[in-house]
Amino acid sequence: MELPHSNLVDPADYETDGLICDGYQLRVSKYTDLADLGSIRAQQDWSKHVAPTKFYKGTLGDTYDFISLCIPECRPERIEIIAYANEMYFLHDDVVEDSDKGEGDRLNDALLEGFLPEQNLSAKTAMSNETTVPGRQIVQRKLIRAMMAVDRTLALKTMAIWTSFLETGCGRSNHTVFDNFDEFMQYRVLDVGKLYWVGAITFGMGITLSESELDVCYSLCHPMWLSCGLINDLYSWPKERDAAAAQRVGHVNNAVWVLMKEQSVDEAQALVLLRDKIRQCFVDYRAVLLQHGGRLDFSSELRRLLHALSFSMIGHLVWSRTAPRYIYGCGFSERQLRWMKDGTPRSIGVMG
Repeated sequence: MELPHSNLVDPADYETDGLICDGYQLRVSKYTDLADLGSIRAQQDWSKHVAPTKFYKGTLGDTYDFISLCIPECRPERIEIIAYANEMYFLHDDVVEDSDKGEGDRLNDALLEGFLPEQNLSAKTAMSNETTVPGRQIVQRKLIRAMMAVDRTLALKTMAIWTSFLETGCGRSNHTVFDNFDEFMQYRVLDVGKLYWVGAITFGMGITLSESELDVCYSLCHPMWLSCGLINDLYSWPKERDAAAAQRVGHVNNAVWVLMKEQSVDEAQALVLLRDKIRQCFVDYRAVLLQHGGRLDFSSELRRLLHALSFSMIGHLVWSRTAPRYIYGCGFSERQLRWMKDGTPRSIGVMG
């Protein structure tokens, strides 16, 4: 697999908390400036059209940003667009998480409608009547215009996948109280964005798959989807636990809390169990790659995606360890702070 858009990161330069096995490589995009640009432009547009987002803790980070690590082979003409989309998703998801179920479903339905094919027949359609639509849809339409301009075919396919995600995941079961770990993880696999991520990574890397190949990916890559939810819950646990205590909420939608209830263990024991489950995800996905990553009856595009998802797994872990979104005391890079404070430069990128 050729890797022209990323660099290998020296293992001495990052930590994994002993959670991965051999066979994984951390790579970082050569275009981290464009990833920062997309994320911050999404914040600026959200602030202008929806609500203030001053120094928003989304996908950015001091050492690494989310997209540069999780899709290191994102094409240079697409990385700003995907970073914009990912930041928009985080912003949307945070609002849904803070809403009751009825309002959350309404917000998801509105975003879903914006991605429907009849709304996106052309970039011209996406530009029309912006003075009469809600602010969230203005931000969404800007994203759609950029995606359609770069790759109309894959843009439409990605938006169809994202529509399915908004129908089934994206916080629609946030208010369900789980006490069974397996049931909770079925929810988390959808909620953390199996469908969203496949849409993002295939568009970002320019990977075209048939429907049957997508089904193979969804099935084979189950350890990867599990790892997304488990890693998220491990590193976000302290903030989620503290927020629930401050709000006097009786449960936390997090694997640590579910394991504590199901296994009748304390927090420290639940964290040990959770770390063991994360390690097993890395072992299991390594086995998937060894068995299926070189199969000649798979298309080169499907093989490329299987390997790309291994970069997403370790990238997600390394980013989560120092993400301002999750970790107390972690901040932003000088460039990120400058652009968030003074505005992004108009001379670069496509989302300005």
